[in-house]
Amino acid sequence: MRLFKYVMKESTVKEVDGEEWPGVDGDGEKCYKNTHFRTERKAWLALLSNAEAFVCNSGSEVHYAEKELAKAKDKAADAAKIYSLAKDNAHIYGDIK
Repeated sequence: MRLFKYVMKESTVKEVDGEEWPGVDGDGEKCYKNTHFRTERKAWLALLSNAEAFVCNSGSEVHYAEKELAKAKDKAADAAKIYSLAKDNAHIYGDIK
């Protein structure tokens, strides 16, 4: 049977021979209802839907990483202030040159 599957890593739709679930396609991959389709159009629409979700998730990950980076910068700034204060005070006692 002719099926169409989307290949996310290649951003494309590929025509393959295979059997619908629980079958296997010509590439040896299992044919799931959400990965293999009877029409090329449905495969492209599924790829689009998954790509949209990927973009949304990636944006969320970037936002989270930016927040964590800001926290780390604040901690580093606080540590630098503490170090500077401690070093200045240690000079008073002549322990550090």
